[in-house]
Amino acid sequence: TAPPISSSWTHPAPAAAPTNTAVVSPNAPMIEFEKTTHDFGTVKKGSPVTYRFMYKNTGKEPLLLTQCKAGCGCTTPICSKEPLKPGKTGYIEVHYDSMRVGVFTKEILVTSNARNGIATLVIKGNIVAEVEGGDMKQEATPGVPPKKHNE
Repeated sequence: TAPPISSSWTHPAPAAAPTNTAVVSPNAPMIEFEKTTHDFGTVKKGSPVTYRFMYKNTGKEPLLLTQCKAGCGCTTPICSKEPLKPGKTGYIEVHYDSMRVGVFTKEILVTSNARNGIATLVIKGNIVAEVEGGDMKQEATPGVPPKKHNE
């Protein structure tokens, strides 16, 4: 017969508790937006496409926006670098390049010292080209002019 199998299981040491756990102050700033998504609807190519996202510091310490970042070069957010006192309101202005025809949805990430973390803002809409007769119609292929009615 085979010798008995000894069971010498070793248990891993318990994981050490993290030593750099961030403790969030109950007085830390809070950022609250009036709304986080704006739909421009249908906009004519070349028209200004700008929106101001309004926000308020509902915490008890100054709010500092550390970064406002868009996912592409067609969207430009402008954020204040000045601290916003508790109870005060501010805005983030977002511009979109309306020379690009078609439907768009773009995200802007807002990083701050707020205890509620990173905020995501969204702009969306549809840029259309104007054709003869003043009708607003989207080109079938961006960059290719539509056919004239008498062709």
